[in-house]
Amino acid sequence: MPLKIIKIFFALLSLNISSDSLKYNSLNLHGVIGLINTPSARFFDKNDISFSYSDNNSFEVRSISFMPFDFIEISSSKINTSNQEIVNKFDKEINSTSIKLRIKEEGIWPALAIGLNKFDGPSFNASEYFVANYGQGNIDFSLGIGWGALNKHDNARNKLIDIDDNLAIRESYEKYFVDVVSRDYFSGSHISFFGGINYVFDELFLFKIEYDSYKDPFNEVSGDESSINYGIEYIGLKNFNIGFFTTSNDESIFKVNYVLDL
Repeated sequence: MPLKIIKIFFALLSLNISSDSLKYNSLNLHGVIGLINTPSARFFDKNDISFSYSDNNSFEVRSISFMPFDFIEISSSKINTSNQEIVNKFDKEINSTSIKLRIKEEGIWPALAIGLNKFDGPSFNASEYFVANYGQGNIDFSLGIGWGALNKHDNARNKLIDIDDNLAIRESYEKYFVDVVSRDYFSGSHISFFGGINYVFDELFLFKIEYDSYKDPFNEVSGDESSINYGIEYIGLKNFNIGFFTTSNDESIFKVNYVLDL
């Protein structure tokens, strides 16, 4: 599956339209501009503020995202969960911050970004990633690699180990409830691929489908789920989206997203 996604992605690199826009994008379930669980290399405009709320049977997430510059996205999330083991440790609510930096805008080559998700929160929910996006018409494609909580599949060896042997071990992730530490950034023996598609149709709906690499700490699931998430958002209201999603572990999720365009 990851190899097929890569081939499709690079076959479309000859297409040349940018999709950094309020209409084509929204916050994912973790408060970062992206698909459903995975991030993208898309950004809103400088000074834009985004608000998101999502809910299902096992967690509730409230997020706010801010663009202090046109190349930085900073997000803050509050997660309430019914997972009893996590509730016992964190008193039900988990607070965390994410940051995404633009490496380059889309041109002949895709847009590129690097990010740290929940870098000041508990280690089981923290992740790092590189992601690329390329758009054509109403379709926007994303493809990335992830570490930590975005490394569900162990698709490939972590090549950064060749630069620093210390990156072979992600110690804090193995200690389930400790806070992530900087030495664990981009560490671990393996990485996972993720990616997907945003598709706008009838100027009213945004369809999202993704190959998901996120390890969901809030649900006990078997290892044989499909890893495909999909859903739809209504975008007919200005800067306000209402979405419904189905994840690979058969959960249904409701989400609302509003962007304050300053």
